[in-house]
Amino acid sequence: MPRVLLLLPKTTYRAHDCMEAAQRLGVELTVGSEEANTFVRLNPSGLLRLDFDDPPEATRQVVQFAGQYPIDAEVPVDDQVTICGASICQALGLRNNAVESVTAARNKHRMRERLGQAGVPQPRHKLCSLDDDRVLIAEQVEYPCVVKPLTLSGSRGVIRANSTTEFVRAVA
Repeated sequence: MPRVLLLLPKTTYRAHDCMEAAQRLGVELTVGSEEANTFVRLNPSGLLRLDFDDPPEATRQVVQFAGQYPIDAEVPVDDQVTICGASICQALGLRNNAVESVTAARNKHRMRERLGQAGVPQPRHKLCSLDDDRVLIAEQVEYPCVVKPLTLSGSRGVIRANSTTEFVRAVA
């Protein structure tokens, strides 16, 4: 039976659906998560604690784990584990997107740079730091505008601003 490594960050709301899908597909499932689990002794092939903020270490752990429990596929469930997932797939020789591509896709500014280099048209944008003077930046912006965090996905943290006041509040 094929084994799938499911990378589940502790903040996901998708765990139940992913586990049900694995059961319907009839695959052996290993859950990789940053949370320790007391049941790991009872199911050593089913649970794996990983630090998603340290992709090289997580990759090393998975490669070691796969020596005993071979992994046929890997699914990073949410955007915050995609870089780790790409690194793991690369190390295991599984089909994957390049780590560099996944890293660029997770960072809106880096993605826009890449798209610009490729000649892809895009809306005006400006990279700002949370340490910048928000009022000064707000006075330079054309309204309405959209304020976005660099790395969240699924519209999390995206706020429309129609004025200087709304811009400053959105960034705050």
